[in-house]
Amino acid sequence: MDAAREAFAAEGFDRSSTRGIAAAAGVNSALIFRYFGSKAGLYEAAVLRPLEAFVEEFLDRWDTYQREPHPPDQTATEWLGGLYDLFCEHHSLVLALIRPSHEAALPSDAAAVSKWIDALLSRVEVVITTEAEKRGWSGFDVKMSNRIALGIPFSFAVLGQWLFEGESRRPQRDEIVAGIVSFVLRSMSNTGGRNGLPG
Repeated sequence: MDAAREAFAAEGFDRSSTRGIAAAAGVNSALIFRYFGSKAGLYEAAVLRPLEAFVEEFLDRWDTYQREPHPPDQTATEWLGGLYDLFCEHHSLVLALIRPSHEAALPSDAAAVSKWIDALLSRVEVVITTEAEKRGWSGFDVKMSNRIALGIPFSFAVLGQWLFEGESRRPQRDEIVAGIVSFVLRSMSNTGGRNGLPG
């Protein structure tokens, strides 16, 4: 998986080869086809499935407590902090996700991956809608807010060192996540806002 993510991040889907990925992993390339069926299957397993697994875990955790009273920052921290951790820990996954958007071809095509990600995010929008309704928050676009919220930890994970370059002390993980959560919750709870942005 690591070798595949590194290859897809560095070379993109089209230019990477199963032979090169297998060599980097120290295995026979026939194993890729035995376990994943194709290079597209390997891309899905290495790049898309980790994000899906995180979303599944988040939804399972939320389902255990969502009917009980809980602070809004609990859900937001689990979602946004978890995304931040995922993107920081798997930097090659982030680059592999970015790379296809600049290529003509994907495992099937760019639209297929976008559609897959959209379906995954739609499941999280159920959480956002439920949480907002419980608290009487309205006046924001759930879909847009979810994508903005996802983009913030993604950006911090990718650009973090540049964002704080030259500062005497780079903020720690918990400070960054708390700042992201605070911004997102304030945006959603501010009923005068439009599209999830503060009014």
